[in-house]
Amino acid sequence: MKKLLLTALLFLVPSAQSLQMMVWDRDLETKLGYGQTRSGRMEAELVENYTGPVVVLFSTDGEAEGPQYDGLKSRYEGTLDGGKLLLKVGNSSQSLGRFLDEYKLPTSVTFRRTK
Repeated sequence: MKKLLLTALLFLVPSAQSLQMMVWDRDLETKLGYGQTRSGRMEAELVENYTGPVVVLFSTDGEAEGPQYDGLKSRYEGTLDGGKLLLKVGNSSQSLGRFLDEYKLPTSVTFRRTK
């Protein structure tokens, strides 16, 4: 009986949604980075030798239920300069880490060079 009750409770508890991020050049032709939440943190990889405007796209796996990512838009404009990603939020720019702090997501970024 206890086993059945515990199993039923597991299905009632909402699971944490995975958040994915894609970073593209302004024309959406070249992928410049990506990221995904793992174990409660955003793990991102960005191109370090690109400077210019970008489009940052966010998506979640499955239904967008609950308040976990309330207010998160699916698309942001921004800039990428030497591996530093800034997102335009309102009238200001925020680093990726600062932006995701609002969603209680620590961020780790690795860099790769393009040819």
